Order: sequence, then structure tokens, then C-alpha cells
Amino acid sequence: MKKLNPSFITGFSRNYSLTNDRKDLYNPVKFYINAYDMRVLILKENKAKTGIYKWTNKLNNECYIGSSINLWRRFLNYFNLSYLSSVKNNLRISRALIKYGYANFSLEILEYCEKSVLLKREQYYLDLLKPEYNIEKIAGSSLGLKHSKETRAKISKSLKGVYVGSKSSLFGKTHDELTKSKMSGSKLGKKNSFYGKTHSEETKSLMSSLKLGKKHLESTKDLISKKKGILCIYMKKTQMEF
Repeated sequence: MKKLNPSFITGFSRNYSLTNDRKDLYNPVKFYINAYDMRVLILKENKAKTGIYKWTNKLNNECYIGSSINLWRRFLNYFNLSYLSSVKNNLRISRALIKYGYANFSLEILEYCEKSVLLKREQYYLDLLKPEYNIEKIAGSSLGLKHSKETRAKISKSLKGVYVGSKSSLFGKTHDELTKSKMSGSKLGKKNSFYGKTHSEETKSLMSSLKLGKKHLESTKDLISKKKGILCIYMKKTQMEF
């Protein structure tokens, strides 16, 4: 785990009033006013606990609601700068913690609960507090809990168009040849999702109609022409050898 740099983490601090529009709506079981100074206590008090938590930016009062069946493990990840800045981590709260520093965030345990009601209770607080840092407003945990088909559909819909362009984890990057080879091999034969299947006549007709009126770019035409030229030369050469 990358060592936390106090000079970076503490950044700048301002006075913060504990009274705000949302504070009267709930009564947290734990409250840590400075996430950096109290990080050891946070980990110690939440070991082997399941529950709902809330990060609050003390500079702008924006918050994030989350849940976990293992709060200790979740907070351990939050206090790991390498994890927060990893490509796979696109959470707004992660970027905010890096930008503003842990000292400018408070952390609350809204409640401890059983795993069976975790998502239900998280959804309650999402609806109640309407947290700004949560992109998706559907309760969910990435650790050990499975969503229903209906919930997965809602999450998919809520995230549609969010991680595109510069927000995509692959923006400006390309796969190396080894990765391309592995990706190609993973879809060959029985591994292909279309293996043993054929398009219906209706689908073929639809695909054909979609292609009508479409034209290749000049650059694409050049590539096709070059490939066909190479193929023709190879075929002629082969015929001459016979």
C-alpha cells in the first residue's frame, strides 16, 4: 500500500459547521470529523462490520453514500492512494478524495446492519440524502452481493453515456499485440457467443437493408484495394506454379 503523504493529504483546512440541511434527517452511529487524523480509529472500529457509510466534503458539503459487507476492507481501499488512482476506479468520490485530501472529508457510519438488508438500507439513504458524488442512484455493493436483473438493467441505464470519450478508462490508449491476440483467441470456436448459431432470414434482411446506401471512406477503400491486390497476386502466383 502506497504510504500516505501528510503534507499532501492534509492540504488546506477550513472551519466546518456540523449543522447543515441534511444533518437533521438521520442519526449516525459513528462520526469521524477528520478522515485523515482518525484513519487508524476508522479501521479499528469497523473491522468485521457490515453497514452504510457517508463521506462528506467539508469544503462544499457534497457527499457520497456507500455500503459494504466488509467496511474495514472498503476503508482500507479508500486509504490506498494507488487504489484510488487506478484506471479501474472511476468513482467521483475517489477523485474528490485525491483532489481535496482526506483531512477535508468527514466520514460517518450511518448504520450497521445485516447483509440481507444492506442494499435496501443503502437505497433508503440514497433516496433520503440524494448524494452528489453518487453517479448511480441505485443501491449496490461490489463485494459479494448480486443484483437482480431489474436492478442490473437500471444501473446499466443510469450509466449509459457516462464513461465515454475522455472519461473512458481506455481513452488515448491502445492494446498491445499480445493483448489483441489473447482477445481474439478468447472468441474462437466454442468460446464465441455465436458458435453454432445462424441469423434468421428476418435478421439477414435487416442487416442487408442497413448496409444499403452506405459508402466506405477513401482510406478504407485504399486498404481494401491493397488487401485485394495482394490476394490477387498470391492467387496468380499459385496458379502459375501449378
